[in-house]
Amino acid sequence: MERNVDAVVLAAGTSSRMGALKPLLSLDQTPMLQHVIEQLLSMPFRKIIVVLGYEKDVIRDEVSVASDRVVWVENSRYDLGQSTSFLAGFHHIRHETAGAMFFLGDQPLIQRETVEAIERHGRLLKRKERDMFAVRPEYDSIPGHPVYWGHCRPISPETFEKAGDRGGIALMRTMNVHHVPVDDPFTVFDVDTPEDYAALQRLWYGSGEPENDIG
Repeated sequence: MERNVDAVVLAAGTSSRMGALKPLLSLDQTPMLQHVIEQLLSMPFRKIIVVLGYEKDVIRDEVSVASDRVVWVENSRYDLGQSTSFLAGFHHIRHETAGAMFFLGDQPLIQRETVEAIERHGRLLKRKERDMFAVRPEYDSIPGHPVYWGHCRPISPETFEKAGDRGGIALMRTMNVHHVPVDDPFTVFDVDTPEDYAALQRLWYGSGEPENDIG
């Protein structure tokens, strides 16, 4: 991987369907968001930009990462949808970087090989594409995360004014998007409900005993 690629983690939502703070759901007695950040710290990203909103202070108190590569960003408009978190993260990317990869804070099982494959594909496309473009993994014909953005440029808030909870999809409609088939089901598995969390625990622990962090 190139060392001037930024990672952005979106973790600002209200967790309304979960009934508990998703970033703090426990895996091995460690918050889920911390697992995501630590995995990214093990890779040569220039910065890991973490976008928080709902209960940001509580999350900061519980997520323990000691690295000057981690940048905490507040999205005060988180209640207006994921597009505002995307925009908040995008504004903190240094636009002279080679690119940026956007992750979701509730996908701790994405394989390192998938991240490296998407970044490598984006790096190769930079030589061919002249304008901003995106690269998405696709599992079983379903697009997922992380998404690589190449030739990053500043984005105006108006671009996302009507996007609501659609995140970067509004931006993708204006550019070339390349889909890369991957053998990684966790690119399309995120944790929105207690049932999802139970499934995540089964996958994480295998035959071990799952934790019960949801009242």
